[in-house]
Amino acid sequence: LSGYIFGLYMDAACTLPVTTEIDGVQGLDIVATDAVGEGWIDIIFDQTGSYTFYVKETATGINNMTYSDRVVKVDIEVTNGTNGKLIAEVTYDTAVNEDGELEFTNIYDPKDTELIIDFVTKELSGRDLVAGEFTFEVQNLDGTIVLTGTNGVDGKVTFDKTLEFDKVGVYSYNVMETSKDGKGVTTDKNIHRIIVTVSDIGGELHATYVLVDMVGDDVVFRNTYVPTKVSYTIRSYIYLAEPAV
Repeated sequence: LSGYIFGLYMDAACTLPVTTEIDGVQGLDIVATDAVGEGWIDIIFDQTGSYTFYVKETATGINNMTYSDRVVKVDIEVTNGTNGKLIAEVTYDTAVNEDGELEFTNIYDPKDTELIIDFVTKELSGRDLVAGEFTFEVQNLDGTIVLTGTNGVDGKVTFDKTLEFDKVGVYSYNVMETSKDGKGVTTDKNIHRIIVTVSDIGGELHATYVLVDMVGDDVVFRNTYVPTKVSYTIRSYIYLAEPAV
């Protein structure tokens, strides 16, 4: 929330900034917002009078930020007080919050991002792969299925969609093969954990991943094929012919 700035203007269109060259204004200090979103404008007056100014946020060019277009009229009455001090009474043309502060609301909507799970492969020893014969899932840690996929003849696993993210955070998923043993194939029972970190870089989200239990950036499931042995008994039969009469 820090670093947002505001301008103080002479006109409602906010084209004429207030400066110390204006009669009655001896000093002007505009402080940008701090970590909790609070900023302020200090004006030093050196003479009595009625002053009307306008406050508006200054857009500072943050990507995917919609800045407030709110303009607040500020009326200041400066009068003589005791001990030769001037007194300034401020009124606004709009409501303030419970702390007596003006509120300006911005909308920040960074560009969403996605992670393509294109780093999962299937290996099969004992025979060639057949496209689509093995199935896979990406699940949340609670077991919710978020992606499903199958293998190609080259072993590459293709999932039905991508992982999509709309906010910064750390996300964990499990990748597993869901094929069953059978027809001579023993499937890989390993479950591999993916940790995805989503960061905001210049108003756009970016997703990167690491594998918890594997070296490198690829997940490999290894199946084996051992054909079932078959035995066959050959039976011989001998027929004895009756002697001719």
